[in-house]
Amino acid sequence: MGKPEKAAVRELAKGPDLALVNKPREEAKPAETEQQKKARMAVKAYRRLHPSRIWPD
Repeated sequence: MGKPEKAAVRELAKGPDLALVNKPREEAKPAETEQQKKARMAVKAYRRLHPSRIWPD
């Protein structure tokens, strides 16, 4: 095992790079579509107009 391999093993021994570990999870989440955004805004507006109604979340 040469020096480059030893350096690589030492880097791996330090533990995972959290930035790289957490990144794929965010990319995997699909972006909200325009229709979903409008529906969410409509629900929020309705809840503001009718606060007496109880909505299950």
